[in-house]
Amino acid sequence: MKSEGFLGTLKYVAVRVAIAEIVILALTGVVCWMIGWRTLTEYATGLILTGFVVIFFGAGGVWGLGADRLYGDFRYQYSNSVMPNSASQRMRQNISDLMQDISFTLWSGLIGVITILLGIVLKALIYL
Repeated sequence: MKSEGFLGTLKYVAVRVAIAEIVILALTGVVCWMIGWRTLTEYATGLILTGFVVIFFGAGGVWGLGADRLYGDFRYQYSNSVMPNSASQRMRQNISDLMQDISFTLWSGLIGVITILLGIVLKALIYL
């Protein structure tokens, strides 16, 4: 991503979120159709459930799988310590891995919240 300032960053985030939302909306529609949820109300419920699943899956990046790899697994730390890299290089790699996990968690949280809000708005429009 080029450094274009705030508007460039905002455009980048909007495009990534839009693409992810389109994929999630389509997949939710397919799954709802396959399990027999064919009304708009059921689709809105499916969106809300999908949003929570996306948030839960993303939270595993830092508080589940990623944190265990960096802090909880002695074998990983030992194998990392016998590598020919210096201590500062190993620390940079650990921080880089943690930042990737946090980034994944933030993206999935944002996308999950937007999906939940879309489901709530859709339900609200149905019952107007």
